[in-house]
Amino acid sequence: MSIFYKILENSKANKELIGLWKYNDDEGFWCGYVINFNENFIKIQHYTKFGKKDGIIIAQMSDIESVDFQDDYAQAMQYVIDNADRLDNEVTIPIDLPQSEGWQLEYLKEL
Repeated sequence: MSIFYKILENSKANKELIGLWKYNDDEGFWCGYVINFNENFIKIQHYTKFGKKDGIIIAQMSDIESVDFQDDYAQAMQYVIDNADRLDNEVTIPIDLPQSEGWQLEYLKEL
């Protein structure tokens, strides 16, 4: 089994977030977890950048250029998803800017 399929299987089994990049798509990537996949297709639960479910995406495997997993963005997005309802009700709080490389997660934890 290739590393690519292991990543997809892990995402499916553990609902672990991944980022999927498509060929010839400069508008960004899809963030979500794998619901199911086979040799030809992948089905993912997609999330918005605000941590809200954004529907199911079914894509051809041949359209996938690369996959990101277990990175800072995925950790930050998992936090946003886990706290999406709470974050909807938050008020603006002035805080200092973080200084570390993992600034996104630090910033979210302060909020």
